[in-house]
Amino acid sequence: MFAPVGPASVGDSGQSHTAAGSMTQLSLVSEPTTKSELSKEVLRHFSYETKQFNYIDRRVWIEHFNQLPLDPYVKQGFRYKAISWHNIELKIHGFPEDKVITLEHRALQQSAAYNPAHGDLRRDYPPVPSSLLERPDFERLILDYARFFKIAPEDTILFQLQRIDCLTDRPGRVAVEVMNRDNITGAETQISTDSKGENIVYRHTLQEGEGMYLNDRAFYHYGTDIFVADPASSDRGVRDIVLMSAPSQQHRALQ
Repeated sequence: MFAPVGPASVGDSGQSHTAAGSMTQLSLVSEPTTKSELSKEVLRHFSYETKQFNYIDRRVWIEHFNQLPLDPYVKQGFRYKAISWHNIELKIHGFPEDKVITLEHRALQQSAAYNPAHGDLRRDYPPVPSSLLERPDFERLILDYARFFKIAPEDTILFQLQRIDCLTDRPGRVAVEVMNRDNITGAETQISTDSKGENIVYRHTLQEGEGMYLNDRAFYHYGTDIFVADPASSDRGVRDIVLMSAPSQQHRALQ
């Protein structure tokens, strides 16, 4: 856990992070009547929290990152990407077991208000390989996320594999957070209460196997550029990340 550099602020229902670094506690103050309302109630009492994902076999996952194709929608050529779509059945919502359902592949399109860089643009990305989707640590990763936010079965989860690279003469622009950091410096995660990133309430450089859950109804997240750490060993550095989000309610997990 890490202490924020300022108050918890927007969307926190009056709760805040302590100076010792403990995170906002979830406290349901009313009895939700539907699955969707239960999920929304979690967000009313949550801001952000760092997490450890030590059960991930990073060696296997990095092999999948190595196979990612170049993102054709980033002209500078520093991003590689694949996506998948899922629904979740949870026992807390009355299902017999917690289960991940992989949906038919589709294109990605976000509002310009939500994604100023690529909003209102249909983006066709390749699917995350079934060899990764069928892994037990993939299932645990996405179920941990769904259980934490009590995501309703009607909320579709977008899962993204993303690699950012940098060269000695070109830094990488980091989107979010971390499976692998190889020969890089930078990539500090910053959480702000405003879209310009001027009121930063938390900053931390996430390490391998570390991530963050974020209520992005209340906060904006940023990542600083990455740079090659040791040009003598290689002129390239990479950072591999996973992003999970439930678009209809914008729960987000950063790893």
